[in-house]
Amino acid sequence: MGISAVVRTAGLSLALAWVMAPAQLAAQGGPANVKVDTVRTVEIAETQSLIARLVAMNESTVASRIPGIVATVHVNVGDRVETGDPLAELDTELLNIDLESAR
Repeated sequence: MGISAVVRTAGLSLALAWVMAPAQLAAQGGPANVKVDTVRTVEIAETQSLIARLVAMNESTVASRIPGIVATVHVNVGDRVETGDPLAELDTELLNIDLESAR
């Protein structure tokens, strides 16, 4: 059934309900009593204490090719990263001093 057939079917159902509604109301003795409320968002504060052990689905070892002090961290715990994404930068001041003294 295509989308247009679904729309036609839904339209026909709505039209029949509109035409038949007065007859059904009369048979029921009038409209039904209903309570109407405004839709709203509410916070549900429900907590449950559990004992568990969390294990990572994927684990990787991260290492630097050279030793140094981390100057900048580019990611946070839980961030998704791809192969080759920079995670951190080393402070190059001591590395530059070592390089100059080696020359």
